[in-house]
Amino acid sequence: VSYVSGSVTDIVNQTNGAINVTGGGQLFVGNYGVGVYNLSGGSVDVHNYIAIGRSSGNGTLNMTGGTLNQDGGGNLLVGTGFNSVNGNPAVGVLNQSGGTINSQGQFLCPESSPSSGTYNMSGTAMLNVNNWLAVGRNGGSGVLNLTNGIIVKTGTAGDHITIGSSGPGVLNQYGGSITNTISSFYLGESATATWNFNGGTDVLGNVVMCVNSSAGTATLNLNGGLLQVSGISSPTYPSTLTTLNLNGATVQANANNAAFISSLSSATVGPGSVID
Repeated sequence: VSYVSGSVTDIVNQTNGAINVTGGGQLFVGNYGVGVYNLSGGSVDVHNYIAIGRSSGNGTLNMTGGTLNQDGGGNLLVGTGFNSVNGNPAVGVLNQSGGTINSQGQFLCPESSPSSGTYNMSGTAMLNVNNWLAVGRNGGSGVLNLTNGIIVKTGTAGDHITIGSSGPGVLNQYGGSITNTISSFYLGESATATWNFNGGTDVLGNVVMCVNSSAGTATLNLNGGLLQVSGISSPTYPSTLTTLNLNGATVQANANNAAFISSLSSATVGPGSVID
């Protein structure tokens, strides 16, 4: 979608039917120019890369239903700095209020600089990722706004959900759920990261803040909802700034851990907060 100049906007509306991209083909939404893909039903199967916002383009995928499947040797990119024109950034936006996305490759929001990625998830949306899920990566800034919906990360212990993976990342969660007990959840892998947890129910393994000293700063604001984790800590304390603010959420241990909350720069517990 959209391999043209920035003066033209290409729009694709899919309400039903099946699209199967074969022969090593890729799907680009907003490649150089402006592209919009409205997916409300049917299925899209891509056995390579999917990129929303590429080559300094501006891409938007609005998904209210249907199924989007990514597998093969590529990844699913919400913004990528690949093949930028004169250093101009690409912009990728994924608005998902329904339907299911299955990503066997990495889900990167965005992949790299110069680009930015924004994922707005709500309604009955479902995301299944069998690999890395990164918000903010390789110099590109990323934002995940989770109002409702379900995110499930499978895969191996060697791939993670990471906010701030060498690019600034922000997770704003108001509801819905995130499940990943296969591997640790990284908040500030190697870049600044913020997680505003205002509601919802998450089931995770260890939450590791500022995984590498290059992350610098990681902030976890637990304002509401239920967070079930194996532990919250930082391996780079005291060389990094890690802040935990409990402002009304419930935190439950889902594993025996004598150092359940430990090695952080600061941890503040406010009224209405529960640690169980």
